[in-house]
Amino acid sequence: MRLGFRVLVFGMVILVLGGLAFADQVTVGAISYDPFILGQPGLPAVNVFDLSNLTGMNSFPPDFPVATNLDFNNLTLTVFDSGGGQQSFDGGTFGPGFATLDAQFLDTLGITSAILTGSFSSTAITLADGSSVQINQTFSSTILPSSGLTLVAGADSAVIYATTSTTAVPEPNSLTLLAMGILLTGILLGRRVFRCTFYNDCFYK
Repeated sequence: MRLGFRVLVFGMVILVLGGLAFADQVTVGAISYDPFILGQPGLPAVNVFDLSNLTGMNSFPPDFPVATNLDFNNLTLTVFDSGGGQQSFDGGTFGPGFATLDAQFLDTLGITSAILTGSFSSTAITLADGSSVQINQTFSSTILPSSGLTLVAGADSAVIYATTSTTAVPEPNSLTLLAMGILLTGILLGRRVFRCTFYNDCFYK
């Protein structure tokens, strides 16, 4: 009885592992730190964050393969500076295309990082190859210095990703082979227990 139960549990574990979910990422846009007003003698430069939504009509397969028009909703930009301060800005909603976020920063501020968060208008998207996937509702993208301690305008940027979630389901043939394997294992183990019991030369708990 105990052996049969173990075989059953073993089979159930294999079936569960065969249907585990795995996550992947799809590129949907980018955020960059760029010059806005060049510095002059005695005047610091002014920099901004530019946002690119490269989905739908602005997609660029294979690098940005989302054929569905996605809006970036509830955008919030949080900026951290070298003095330990931070500022947050409401970016609203942004559809496919290019835009400059409504926030300007003096070059002397010394921005150490920036985080853009938001949500997608849809969680069901179609890719350029015609396949459909489900994505998480929210996203987050962080810009870090490519060199040094602070962001450099015109040099630092970050890609915006949508995280997908897909369940891998074994094909029917795989399920059939798996079931046969479990059944054969049970039969062989059952025969071995029977022999041991009959000849009284071994013992299974």
